[in-house]
Amino acid sequence: MNQIYTLGKDLGYEETITTYCPACQDTRSNKQEKTLSITRKVEGLVYLCFRQKCKFNKGGIVSEKLGTTQKYKSQKAFVPKVLTRPLVPLSFYSWSSMIEPYDISLEECHTQGFKWDNQTSRLYMPVYDYRGYEIGGHAKASTKGAVPKGINYKHKDVPFLHFPLGQELGEELVLVEDILSAIKVSKVKPCAALLGTNLTKPMVAQLQEIGIKTVYLMLDGDALQKAIRIRHAKGHFFWNFFIIPISKELDPKDISYDKLRRLLP
Repeated sequence: MNQIYTLGKDLGYEETITTYCPACQDTRSNKQEKTLSITRKVEGLVYLCFRQKCKFNKGGIVSEKLGTTQKYKSQKAFVPKVLTRPLVPLSFYSWSSMIEPYDISLEECHTQGFKWDNQTSRLYMPVYDYRGYEIGGHAKASTKGAVPKGINYKHKDVPFLHFPLGQELGEELVLVEDILSAIKVSKVKPCAALLGTNLTKPMVAQLQEIGIKTVYLMLDGDALQKAIRIRHAKGHFFWNFFIIPISKELDPKDISYDKLRRLLP
């Protein structure tokens, strides 16, 4: 399936092209008709020709890493979750009570697109992929004891990793749990937020796709055992995989910029 790979190799996650089908184009009277659809999924390049008599009509998937093809079986249909009610700009008061203690400026919050949800009194933070495209959001409670503490809004069926705006990615990446920690750490070293404590297979595939070779896992201080389990299960997918332990009572966003520079090589 080298032809499928050649046609779709430059696609990003969930991007689709419609192009000429190499399997049936020469047999059609209208050779300018584009009938082949190719979409990049986590599993590989999913293809389907809309022409009934084409051998690609039943669809398939090309696994780039294994160089194999197989019949594509779609998973449970993805249902986007979008916050549709109007949001307001983040105020000085909300910033000073929720974010200023972490030494993240109000200007930085505006740059990252933070908003305020008056209806639920939650801080709304957009979630961006590695290209800077908004793929969802996270609504953080403003009071202790609120249930749930955070609500995720996932707009697209892509790995839910948050990459703060304004950073240049290379071969090294720090992984933290939450958006505020990711923003703060990104001022020292390129960083992304897991939005939790799970490094899933689709996330690993995406990190490999964008060329990440060295991972520094810096979870909250009380999640050291979880970090060890992640390294055991997923560390072999990268050239290097390091755990950066911090004090049990701290999150990365609690640590000063100077100390972050000392902790991260």
